[in-house]
Amino acid sequence: MDRPLHPDHPRFQRHQTLKTNARIAIERRGYTIVASIGNSATDLGGGHAERTFKLPDYNGQLD
Repeated sequence: MDRPLHPDHPRFQRHQTLKTNARIAIERRGYTIVASIGNSATDLGGGHAERTFKLPDYNGQLD
């Protein structure tokens, strides 16, 4: 089972960057992201969404 990544962990930073860049690309196409929903901090961080909603992780059983 994967352990949650600490925000200082390099893999966390890569995931965060990829997801933030994806939201930026969507915005550049003229869309507004009104909500970002996820069970990981990398799903929600980095901005580029008007609101964020954190779901429970259920200890990785949603993977």
